[in-house]
Amino acid sequence: MKKGTTAIALALSATLALSLAGCKSKQPMLTPTTPSETTTSDTATAKTQYPLTIGSTKILLGETKLQALYDAGYTIEAPADPQTGSAADGQTNELAGDQEINANQSIENCYVMKDGVKQAEVNVLGGQEKGSLSDATIMSFLMDRAIAEPTEVITFDDIDLNELTMDAFTNAVDGEATLYGTETAIYQQDGWDMDAQWDESGALTSIRVSID
Repeated sequence: MKKGTTAIALALSATLALSLAGCKSKQPMLTPTTPSETTTSDTATAKTQYPLTIGSTKILLGETKLQALYDAGYTIEAPADPQTGSAADGQTNELAGDQEINANQSIENCYVMKDGVKQAEVNVLGGQEKGSLSDATIMSFLMDRAIAEPTEVITFDDIDLNELTMDAFTNAVDGEATLYGTETAIYQQDGWDMDAQWDESGALTSIRVSID
């Protein structure tokens, strides 16, 4: 009699164990999301542009056409010696907006001039078909005070370059810049390539921003 009761109890225990195991297998597996993963995703979605301005002209790299600078009254010039990209002797050639360029042609060292003063330098890229220089897209921007002191107000991410400290630049790129001492910051992520330089007093001397 005891043997029968024991066998029944064991059978019931086994059935209950199987039933519980079945219930557990139906529960969904949850994958934890770390705060860092959420932060990275939100940042990548929100920060798709670092707008620049020269005077009142807004430049979105990879989007704005060179025509925007022509329309604002700037002239575009290039070094007289395109082989070296140098204009150490001060000789430049003005580039007409209707100048024809080939499809996907890249033109570097385009000087953005106002009243004979170099404000900045841009690189541009032609479209999918042959067209005019004015229709080329601005892909890179450089301001270098060692070459010329701009007379126009220039901003990066809505910050006047006269007020762009290393901390301000680092904050603009969400703290992802690589710093070298107190004079150099580099940012290379998500197709962006940037570097900025400051002098010993903390004043910005140059900034280069480009996008693939």
